Amino acid sequence: MKTTQGLGLWSALVVMGSMALSCGNTALAADTSAIQDAEVRACIDRAIPGHTLKQQLTVQVIDSTDAARESSGVLYWKRGDDGLSKVFFRIEKSAQYQGVAVVMNEVPAGLEPTINMYSPELRRERRINSAALAGPLLGTDFSYEDFAQLQHIGTSGEVKRLPDADVDGHAAYVLETTPDPEASSYSRIQTALDKEMCLPMQTQFFAHNGKLLKEMSLDRAMVKKLGERWAPYRVVMLNHKQNSRTVLVVDSAEADIEIPDSQFSNAVLRQGR
Repeated sequence: MKTTQGLGLWSALVVMGSMALSCGNTALAADTSAIQDAEVRACIDRAIPGHTLKQQLTVQVIDSTDAARESSGVLYWKRGDDGLSKVFFRIEKSAQYQGVAVVMNEVPAGLEPTINMYSPELRRERRINSAALAGPLLGTDFSYEDFAQLQHIGTSGEVKRLPDADVDGHAAYVLETTPDPEASSYSRIQTALDKEMCLPMQTQFFAHNGKLLKEMSLDRAMVKKLGERWAPYRVVMLNHKQNSRTVLVVDSAEADIEIPDSQFSNAVLRQGR
């Protein structure tokens, strides 16, 4: 089960790092089709990456005793002429998951992406489906649902625009999503989207009892220009129930570079690089 959790975490990192943020599955571009407000939808669309992306990523998990553990990896992302995305990533340093690699290929709307994972333990690749990614990912404070809800803003429940807010002295749109109660761990999710940078500076996840369960924030001091878009280089998820936190850091990033299609093949999974 541990390699499956490793897959879930790093598929999440793919999206977090690209900040199509959502975060979520592999599309690397937030689905804004359910957002009726054209101004907000256009802002989110402006944060979507261009055509290719390469990142070095580090994730640190800090528990209630302040004990920390760290993993790092590399990802490649590319959007084809058909608008569909391809992702390759490998965990390069980790006490438990080192060498795990995944290639994901987006398919037309309504279908699950094709996900294949290579495990050094098994010495072969195997097909993975999203149902295997339920629950906490690699012991972090992120769940697959967290990313899926952010990735598909409004498509898995009702979404509405609330009055604008001030976040750290900067104007922000506020969106509230009410997920399907039969399918979600949350009663509502509230996101503050910076009007200038079009990034979700703060996202709050509320439990069914109404209490604030988790809170994700971007470090404004670590938001930088990547090409023509703003990109977050440090993201923190606080888990109020567990009194723990997970920190995602983008160590380096390159956008719109040449990445061959062969980088996203099963053959590369087995090459160990």
